[in-house]
Amino acid sequence: MYKWIFLIVLIISGGILWLLYTNIDKLEKTPGEVPVSSANIVRITHSFKDEVHRFTGEIKLPHSCYAIKTEIVPDSTKENALVISITSTDRMLAQSICMNLPTRYPFEVITEAPEDVNYELRVDGKILSIRVTEVDWASAEGTLLQSL
Repeated sequence: MYKWIFLIVLIISGGILWLLYTNIDKLEKTPGEVPVSSANIVRITHSFKDEVHRFTGEIKLPHSCYAIKTEIVPDSTKENALVISITSTDRMLAQSICMNLPTRYPFEVITEAPEDVNYELRVDGKILSIRVTEVDWASAEGTLLQSL
């Protein structure tokens, strides 16, 4: 009985190793096709209405004791461009309890600008890649539902 279980485990693990080996072999032959990791891409939602832009998203920082400050400013190097600037401050020594786990910090900025404005994200002065999702404008105050 145990020899059949051992044989099945051996066949399955051999199949997995063969699959991994053939994929590594393909990557060595075509290095330009290495999959790009999306770990450094920040997802942002953007909504626009009446010359007002709203950007919301989250950034991931190494632990839970950061404070972030978010602002949106015109880009001094480009015309018709905005910079979403996030400055993080490590407060590990100032707080008594910190979790040493990667933590997501949400942000939101609202600004007035033309509809065709370009924008980029800078976290502590470093430009990060963004993936923008366009959404319909929603009131920041929420929706009032009347009931009888």
